[in-house]
Amino acid sequence: MAVKKRAIQKDIQRYRKRLGKEKRLQYYLSLARLYEMAEDLKSAEQVLREASERFPELSSVKVALAHVLNELGQPEDARQLLEPVLSQDKDNLLAARRLAESYEQSGNLEKALETYRSILRFRLVGQEVKGQIERLERLVSAGKKREARGDSSFVGLPTVSLAKLYMDQGHFAEAIKIIDRILSVDPGCQECKEIRALAQSSLEKAAAGKAETFFPAEEKADREAREKADQEAKERAERESQAKVEREARERAEREARQRAEQLAREESERLAKEKAEQLAREQAEREARKKREREAAIANAVEHDLATWGRLRAWLDAGSA
Repeated sequence: MAVKKRAIQKDIQRYRKRLGKEKRLQYYLSLARLYEMAEDLKSAEQVLREASERFPELSSVKVALAHVLNELGQPEDARQLLEPVLSQDKDNLLAARRLAESYEQSGNLEKALETYRSILRFRLVGQEVKGQIERLERLVSAGKKREARGDSSFVGLPTVSLAKLYMDQGHFAEAIKIIDRILSVDPGCQECKEIRALAQSSLEKAAAGKAETFFPAEEKADREAREKADQEAKERAERESQAKVEREARERAEREARQRAEQLAREESERLAKEKAEQLAREQAEREARKKREREAAIANAVEHDLATWGRLRAWLDAGSA
């Protein structure tokens, strides 16, 4: 066990370094999962909240964060994350499972049962979900029977009463989670301590095969289902991340092509404007040269006319003096 913990800590350090260099989604999810394996749920929450800020559009990050919040005993916070996800994607199996867990932790067993039943439409749903439905049906039925007998402590399933109900049905681990949540707020609750001690003892006996309960098998099935769901969530997140990268690359290529086209259009426009200006300049120069030649010709003609006139006058004067 110690060797495994050391290996997990090494993996945590490795992924923290990777995140320090590159903020990739798979690094966030892997690091959060490692923190969960190391039972450091607060660090897992911190990593996933940072991932949620960096990738706010990815539902897989919200679902992973909701799972950690459920484990931390914050089902209301988890529910606020999950309900919008399911409203946008009703086929998100993992989000539906996590939401059912949130409802159950909040004591709303009927809503949890309703959510689990909605999952049955998925083809991938196996016996584990059906087992959860059967378990919740027994819990709801037991609560209603106690309420019908006049046991008002079970009206609305207050938290301590819910823990007792779990105990009666043989779900000791769930009872311990609820009691631990109460003790974190009210450490002096003596009744809670007694219930927890009894639940822990019953759980240990069940694990050793000394108590008749289906919980160990259910725990294994639930763990396997969670691991499978986590893997599916990881793969889905990677697909979404890859799709985002491809979309950004496509948009960047389109933007660069548009910029190149605009640059070529500008250059062509500038070339045409330059050619037109040069053409106008040449035409202006030709007009001015033509006008200059015409003025020079007019001056030459005038001078020639004046000279001819002067010649005739001189000849007339010469003839007169003779």
